Amino acid sequence: MPRVNSSENMPQIVEGSLMTEDGRRSVNDLLDWLGLVFGFQRGNVENQREHLILLLANIDIRNRRHEAFSPLDSGTVRYLLEKIFKNYQSWCAYLHHESNLKFPPDAATQQLELLYIGLYLLIWGEAANIRFMPECICYIFHNMANELLGILYGNVHSASGGYFKPAYQGEESFLKEVITPIYQVLRKPKLYIGRGMHEDLFTLLKYTLFWILLLISKLAFSYYVEEILEYSHVPGQAVLHRGRHRHGARPTTSGHRINLLLWCRSSAFREMKKYQKDFSSWCGECQREKKVRQRQCLDTTKTAFLRMGGP
Repeated sequence: MPRVNSSENMPQIVEGSLMTEDGRRSVNDLLDWLGLVFGFQRGNVENQREHLILLLANIDIRNRRHEAFSPLDSGTVRYLLEKIFKNYQSWCAYLHHESNLKFPPDAATQQLELLYIGLYLLIWGEAANIRFMPECICYIFHNMANELLGILYGNVHSASGGYFKPAYQGEESFLKEVITPIYQVLRKPKLYIGRGMHEDLFTLLKYTLFWILLLISKLAFSYYVEEILEYSHVPGQAVLHRGRHRHGARPTTSGHRINLLLWCRSSAFREMKKYQKDFSSWCGECQREKKVRQRQCLDTTKTAFLRMGGP
């Protein structure tokens, strides 16, 4: 597709000659350069390159009305930059920090915009479970964007042909030096029931649930609690409460297990017609009541018929 081809050219724009410390020329690709400088994994770089190209192509398709091949519009990159960093700008405003999305007067604006976007995507792609903490992602980007500005526009400018020292050493250095230490801190507290709860939080939750359930039981189930306690039940079978003959929705213990008791159609399900047939099939009391109603209905019909046909 021509529009995708025009987007593919965008990450390959590198101003000047960026040199590594050993004098080798870096590849002419912004994502590869970021991966080399900050130590991102090669697979992550390839994935985010494709991700960035598709994002730019999709935005460009919506903004263009002709099929002819043309360079990618600078407004497309600006639109993607504002959309991706909307949460980061809110984070900076909330903490009263100055944003590190800075554009020096002599900088190539479009190239720097792509570098910021690529850096954020590479951080996100390698953040693992930390990506579910957007504030942490913003914090990591905030510091790495400052390092990026120091490398490009610090003591040694890229256009001067000098050398710079990469901030991280090795292909997996970002994962080992940034992500892993943060993850170790997050998983250090003792966890319970696989929900990520600290011991104090879990204890507080237990007490809160206990008192809430106790209050609910007193308010909602007080009118039949005594009746439930008067009857025992067989494991695996529901308790039949005579009189009201409700199958109470209340847990009771039997030996070493807990049986959940169901409600009869005559109480909770009296408005739910679809349950009447199901409950009457296994509730003996309900079956007897059903037969009584059937006999009463037949007697009433017979009496009315005899009156109509009488002398």
